[in-house]
Amino acid sequence: MPLPSITGLPGVSADHIALGSISQMQFEPQRVSNFLLLIAPPSGSRGGGTEPAASDRGNQNIIALSVIDFPMPEETTEPIELAYGNEFRYVAGKTKFSDEALRVVDYIDADTATILMNWRKLVYNPGPSDTPFVQGGVGYAYQYKTRGRVNWMGPHGGTVRSWILHGLWPMRIKYGGGNMAASDKNVIEVTFKVDRITLDEAVSNELASEAAG
Repeated sequence: MPLPSITGLPGVSADHIALGSISQMQFEPQRVSNFLLLIAPPSGSRGGGTEPAASDRGNQNIIALSVIDFPMPEETTEPIELAYGNEFRYVAGKTKFSDEALRVVDYIDADTATILMNWRKLVYNPGPSDTPFVQGGVGYAYQYKTRGRVNWMGPHGGTVRSWILHGLWPMRIKYGGGNMAASDKNVIEVTFKVDRITLDEAVSNELASEAAG
C-alpha cells in the first residue's frame, strides 16, 4: 500500500526500493558480510598509530582472511548534569569508544594464533623468555598501538566507506578451547581497546564526486 506523497515526490511504496531510486535517492543496503578488516600487528619497532610498515602487511593479510566478525566500536558521550531550581539540564562531557571483540579462525598453517600472541606480548610479556622485553614487563605504547581500518564494500566489491581505528591494541585475548563432542573450527577472540574512530573523508568525497558526475 503506497504511503502519502512526499513533497516533490510521488506516493512511496516498497516498489521504489526494489526499483532502486526515487529521483536521486538510492536504496542499496550495506551487506554485513561485505567488509574488510585491515589490521597490521606492529613489530614493536615503529611508532604506534601509523599506517602499517611494508614488513607488517603479510600479517595484515592473514588476519583479514581469518576474520569471522568484528563489531564497530560504539561512540558514547557522557552527559554533564547541571542542576538549577527544580530541574536539570544536560550538556556534552567526555566521549569514549567501546571495547569490541574480533573473532578469527585459528588457521594452523597461517599461524594466526602466533601472530596475535606476538602482538599481545608487546603489551605484556608473560614469559618464559625475556623477548621482546623482560618477563612480566609491559611495553611502551608506541610499540603495541597501531592504526586499523574497516572498509565497507558495495555489491560490486568497491570500497564505499572506510573507517579508521586510531590507537588500536589488544587488551584481552582468548585462544579458544577444545571440545571432544564438537565438529567445528577453533576460534580465537581478541578484545581491542581503541582511542577513537573516524570516517576517512577522502574515500567519502571521492564517492560523492563519482555519484555527482
